Amino acid sequence: MLDSLKGSNMRDVYIVTGSEDGLIGVYSSLKKAKERALQYVTQDGNREGSMSHEYSDYYNWFFEADESSTTASVAREEVQ
Repeated sequence: MLDSLKGSNMRDVYIVTGSEDGLIGVYSSLKKAKERALQYVTQDGNREGSMSHEYSDYYNWFFEADESSTTASVAREEVQ
């Protein structure tokens, strides 16, 4: 039934939120949203020397880095 309700008018967007800055961005691509969240937790996007961790369920992804208390989340939302 959910598939019939979703139809062609519904789209997924991905909302990236940072622990220090709040809303970071809204993306139509999960890949780009996750890249932005990872960049946020590793500060300048340099992954060397900083191990990041990703946790997820169907609608949410959470990112954190070992060397920082900064976290980011990506939430999937359906919009018309």
